[in-house]
Amino acid sequence: MSFIDKKYTWKGYGNGIGDWETQCRLRIYEKPDLHIILFSEWQKEDCLNFSDSVEHISTLIIRNYDLPPNKTHFFESFAYQGYRFTATFSEIVFDLIDKEELHPTLWDIPGRRYGDCRCLLSNPQWLDSSKEEFESLVGEGVND
Repeated sequence: MSFIDKKYTWKGYGNGIGDWETQCRLRIYEKPDLHIILFSEWQKEDCLNFSDSVEHISTLIIRNYDLPPNKTHFFESFAYQGYRFTATFSEIVFDLIDKEELHPTLWDIPGRRYGDCRCLLSNPQWLDSSKEEFESLVGEGVND
């Protein structure tokens, strides 16, 4: 199994002054015909903007790593939500919109930077999961 584990930085829409920067820990597990993405916080405060940007970041991951969207599963695991400790582990499922279905002006909105991506992931839905279920799917233990 192939494995990527790195800090991933994404610049979002901004607040009228400049881009917001979101960072997370990105892990990509590659199995035959299946890619499994795990997002988690890089530092405890980094998860605060992530959930608001998950469809944009996930679309960029599909594009940047040339992953087939229909064979890629997304998960997130964050220990901090706001200022309290609440460990979570969720699978994120998306609606898949083909680029050809969108009006061209919706594709190249400044800040999204989708460029040559084939599709757009939208309407994220979080499904309860567990670390044990994730480890069973990837076939190995996950360190924090």
